[in-house]
Amino acid sequence: MERSSNLDMPFILPSQAQKHVTHNEALLRIDALVQLAVVGSDSGVPPAEPAEGERHIVGAAATGDWAGHETEIAAFQDGAWTFHVPQSGWCAWSISDAALLVWTGTEWSNLVAGLVNPVALLGVNTVADETNRLAVKADAVLHSHDDVTPGSGSAQHVINKNAEADTASIVFQTGWSGRAEFGLAGDDKLHAKVSTDGASWREAMVIDPANGFAGFGTASPIAGVSVERTTGLLAAFVSDNASIANLGGAGMVGYIKETPTLADARLGYLLFGSRGGGGVGLHPCGIQGLADAAWIADTSYPAYVNVLTTQSGSTGRVARWRWEAGGHYRPETDNSYTIGDASHRVSAVWAANGTIQTSDARDKTVTGGLDFAGAMVDAVDPKLFTWIVGGNVVVPSAEETQEVEGGEVVPQTEVVAQPGTRVHAGFIAQDLKAAMDAAGVDFGAWGLEDKGDPDSRQWTRPDQLIAVLWAALKKTRAEVAALQEYLDSE
Repeated sequence: MERSSNLDMPFILPSQAQKHVTHNEALLRIDALVQLAVVGSDSGVPPAEPAEGERHIVGAAATGDWAGHETEIAAFQDGAWTFHVPQSGWCAWSISDAALLVWTGTEWSNLVAGLVNPVALLGVNTVADETNRLAVKADAVLHSHDDVTPGSGSAQHVINKNAEADTASIVFQTGWSGRAEFGLAGDDKLHAKVSTDGASWREAMVIDPANGFAGFGTASPIAGVSVERTTGLLAAFVSDNASIANLGGAGMVGYIKETPTLADARLGYLLFGSRGGGGVGLHPCGIQGLADAAWIADTSYPAYVNVLTTQSGSTGRVARWRWEAGGHYRPETDNSYTIGDASHRVSAVWAANGTIQTSDARDKTVTGGLDFAGAMVDAVDPKLFTWIVGGNVVVPSAEETQEVEGGEVVPQTEVVAQPGTRVHAGFIAQDLKAAMDAAGVDFGAWGLEDKGDPDSRQWTRPDQLIAVLWAALKKTRAEVAALQEYLDSE
């Protein structure tokens, strides 16, 4: 045996001449291969001016002095290149790559990215075990995007589970006791759970992947946002940094009661208020839903809505207005409330019957008299008529359907016009307009639905015609009185 098995160094043989040559060759090989640190590992072109002792791993498509020596170790010694064939397990530090490389027998591989991947257990500043195969003990863990690969700016953390019934989640603990869990816990819905002891867990939020519905207090949301509670407040929206106990700063609270079995059972509340003193929430206004009578399952759900406010100088909410079960709108207490007031009047009230209007002298500027009243009375003939549409009824459609909450399909509603049947006495707006034009006057007894469209529907204010009739009657009475006085004097 004339050479060593691993570094292929020559032995000095018995009776060998010039033993120093063999010895120096061995030293050069040791110098080239021990504590191996190469300048580079991916180039096949020899450097133009290599330094004495400089070492490289020859890259692919080698040229010049390196031709035919791909993957070998090239060392520049005594002004010439020598080449060394690596053996499996040889390691080299690549200065240009700042990486530890290992020869696998077929290629140079990054030691960390190659042989360490995969690794059964990995602990960082702690010991990993069969359950926690990756364990990190640190105040912080950074997961950043790859800023080396061009064009890479994303970072994604994937937790994969085997089957729907398994769990893929993140658990947050205090003193090794679970306090919160977020992820796919036992199914494919997104869960957020909390616990005070790590044993009993409360379902805080669930998002169903089938429809995107989010549930709070329920694992089976039935709408975009479903909130369920068996006791206490349904929901509270609090601002002004008020605590939930204070329900403060323009808060809104919802209540859900059991299915009503008695009349006047509360169905739900929306309360609006502000944080009060002493940790008490104030709710001076709200909207309340109430059962109008006992409910009969699947056949009758009579209910009405109240609007509640708190009067100045008081601390209690009072129901002011009601939308009744049949759709009518009325004050909750008879003869107690008005729509508008002397300083906040509505511009018009459209009604099938008469309305009361303010008539205080302090609200009016008198601009003249009604000398034209008699001519208008003579020009306009009252008419008997019936309405082409006497009213409308809302009925279920016989053909069209719609999907409602919970996926139930029900008939759409449609409005059906009912022809008028009763005869009414009144005026025709076009006749009144012609009489006003003939008299050269324009006042609020007539108008257009759209002032900018002369072809829009016309309307009348019969209450203003009372003044016209009054003026005409007063003139007629004066004339009759004068005639009577003349007759009496004859």
